[in-house]
Amino acid sequence: MRSLNVSGIPGEHDVGRVEVILKAITKALTDACHHVKNQQSLKSAESGVNQDIASFTYDCISTTKVKATLGLFMRIAFLRWVMRSYPVKPDKFWDQVDVQLDKVRKTHPGLVDHKT
Repeated sequence: MRSLNVSGIPGEHDVGRVEVILKAITKALTDACHHVKNQQSLKSAESGVNQDIASFTYDCISTTKVKATLGLFMRIAFLRWVMRSYPVKPDKFWDQVDVQLDKVRKTHPGLVDHKT
């Protein structure tokens, strides 16, 4: 974040403030992951609902400042595909996402574009 010139980032040796910021970031990411997974679970529970990816993505980001981009649509579609294709216990969902993402990266090198 320092390399991106984000303001307010404490110095490397200000350990106390760094820990507070890391905890805040970790909580925000955990909350976002939970929200996306819950949106998918809610939509899957509704019988016969097969929502288009744009509407589903909007449901996931409607309470945030995130902008819908092609890359985001692709990421959300991937998460939905994992949830539907590999039903696992809720606490193992993100582990399964990591496994499937690793398979995609190994099977199709260059397909995963980190710039989108």
